Amino acid sequence: MSARPLSARPFEPLFRGGEGEPLVLVHGGTATWHAWSGVLDAVTREYDVLAPTLPGHHGGPPLQGTGSAPAYADGASDRCGWAGGCCP
Repeated sequence: MSARPLSARPFEPLFRGGEGEPLVLVHGGTATWHAWSGVLDAVTREYDVLAPTLPGHHGGPPLQGTGSAPAYADGASDRCGWAGGCCP
């Protein structure tokens, strides 16, 4: 799967593409997985990429509990399972 410019992408809760070793890209701050659009073409050539939108961020699942690092980590882990279990 080739990465497309942000404006050409439908708004989805995560990006999944590429082949190879798993690589999870986690955005920061108030961003979404679209923060990685500039590097997706490069990394999907060598990796099976999962870039989820974290809970509580636009397009992501609702945040369960407070906005803490453990809550976001749990959300990212849940997204890995939902996307086909790329994470051990």
